Amino acid sequence: MTFRIACGKCGAYIYAGMELRYARDVLKAARGKCSQCESYLSLKDFALDVVKVRV
Repeated sequence: MTFRIACGKCGAYIYAGMELRYARDVLKAARGKCSQCESYLSLKDFALDVVKVRV
């Protein structure tokens, strides 16, 4: 299963991988900014979307 964390403004992936990681750790690694649109990311603005994928 792949886990992804995407920027809410532009949709760029901040993190995509097989390991479930804490949002705080992902934001720290990204220095709190989206690499595509340079918008600031916050823990308060996170939303969780679960998408079922057919295999």
